Amino acid sequence: DPDYILRTPHRSNYVPDVETRERIGAYLVQVLGGRRNELALHLPRVMPLWGKIRIRGGDSIRSLFALRRVKSSSRNNSFYEVTYTTDNKTVMDTRYGRLDKILVCELGHQQCYKFLCNKVLILALIVPCKTNGQDASISIVAYKELRAPVVTDIRNIKAVVGRVLTQGENFIIDRTVKPLDKLAFGAVDVELPELGNWSDNTSDTD
Repeated sequence: DPDYILRTPHRSNYVPDVETRERIGAYLVQVLGGRRNELALHLPRVMPLWGKIRIRGGDSIRSLFALRRVKSSSRNNSFYEVTYTTDNKTVMDTRYGRLDKILVCELGHQQCYKFLCNKVLILALIVPCKTNGQDASISIVAYKELRAPVVTDIRNIKAVVGRVLTQGENFIIDRTVKPLDKLAFGAVDVELPELGNWSDNTSDTD
């Protein structure tokens, strides 16, 4: 997708761990159906890893992988919308999460990949915030915990949001504008240093 531009840091020989491969398989089940184990079995061993993504006309979003390389405590939250169809109606669902890794996954010719055979997928490993589906652009939303990591298409990531840590809760600052007649979101970078600490206080291991 020309609207999503991969940026360094870059690790061309990155080999995802078993858990990440299983999560990619789970994502492909959502898209293709079938069995997760079979879909994960034929995934490429090496998936190039990228640290940043720039949305054309919008934000440049850094992953946790990129932040660790520069030993930075800058904000790394992004929010993403998930689109699904129910009763022939498209529904936009806004969720918030931390972008951990950006992976390039080149699928093979196996029949289990159906219309994605020989396609290159740009995937995001995201750790969702526990926000109970609330939209921080229209109400106050805070979270204390993160959910288990998930994999999704990079195009589901739409913008950077800010976070303010106060009294043990992370309050999400989402200044995107949602028109009343549309479920679409603008991309607005947030700079509010006077409100508190932007650093991510969740410890992770590779």
